[in-house]
Amino acid sequence: MDVWLHKAIAAAKQGKLSESRRLLEQAGAERQAAHELQTSLRQPEGSLRL
Repeated sequence: MDVWLHKAIAAAKQGKLSESRRLLEQAGAERQAAHELQTSLRQPEGSLRL
């Protein structure tokens, strides 16, 4: 995700705002996918009750 953010900042500094926005959206999508994966991996662990 950091790579997308750095590229978005660089694009914004160059005045490429539409490209910057696209890169920010890509970073958000990657973060969401990582969150969903982490949540799915933790679900079985949390469902075990002793």
